[in-house]
Amino acid sequence: MEESLNNTCHIVTDTSSGQNKKSEYSKKYNRTFNPNEQGRSEDFSEDSFNKGEICLVCDLFGNTGLASRVSFSDAILTSDPNSYVVSEKIGNEDFETKKKGGEYELVKKGAVFEGFIVIRGNGIDKGAVYYGMGIRCKNDEEEYRDILLGRFKYRNQNFGRVRFKIKNNSDVCKNIKDFVSKYKPKI
Repeated sequence: MEESLNNTCHIVTDTSSGQNKKSEYSKKYNRTFNPNEQGRSEDFSEDSFNKGEICLVCDLFGNTGLASRVSFSDAILTSDPNSYVVSEKIGNEDFETKKKGGEYELVKKGAVFEGFIVIRGNGIDKGAVYYGMGIRCKNDEEEYRDILLGRFKYRNQNFGRVRFKIKNNSDVCKNIKDFVSKYKPKI
């Protein structure tokens, strides 16, 4: 989601080395949080950052030292139990799992899961989460798009395509419309 919104503060370079430096963060992130050169957690106490400067993504989903306001339950498989497969191989490729003794937990296309989301926020916050889940509205009707999720989403087009649907919320399109109106996402 952060890449579809202007003025988010996502990290712009690889910090896998464990040595976070200010240059590895976006300008907005540096201006807002003034990260510590030693890579310690940022200070989110009220007087330590620029009020009103926390980007929507960090504000909703959290950041180092900042709790998420969105909670996802475990999703439970509700369709055919045979949709769930444990395998050492994916198609003709084993991706080195045999060497490492690993297995993959896979579900077949069309498998259905159910879970719930708790969003502590207003309608715009809900709209942001729905939008990030690939939900759009056309003529006040919900449209559900596939989004990419999981490890093999870029390696194999048979993997990582999911579609979320919202039950029990009559304000989905209003929430999405309010979010899009305020933040004007690019995609």
